[in-house]
Amino acid sequence: MLAVAGAAVAGAAILGYSSLYCRELVGAVFWAFFIGVGGPAVAATDSPGLFWMVLLAYVAVVFIGSRQTRFRLTWSRFALAIVASYIAAALITWIFVSPGVCNLA
Repeated sequence: MLAVAGAAVAGAAILGYSSLYCRELVGAVFWAFFIGVGGPAVAATDSPGLFWMVLLAYVAVVFIGSRQTRFRLTWSRFALAIVASYIAAALITWIFVSPGVCNLA
């Protein structure tokens, strides 16, 4: 459950980046989905050794973190993490990256 929540928080961060970079909702949602799904797929085909190493490291960190700490994942903490990751990614994008064009055509 914690791994799925971590993936959702990462997806919200990608959407935060895309929404400020693209400046339009349709392009932002498309690129967030494209980066979130296509990025790992390209990494798996281009360098499968690195992909599996990073994936197993992520699963190991989540497993150890869920077993060693007394952190309870609640809906309020999950919602706060989603909002915080979106805002942090959008703020970093606003500061460091100039807006681009995300045309689908």
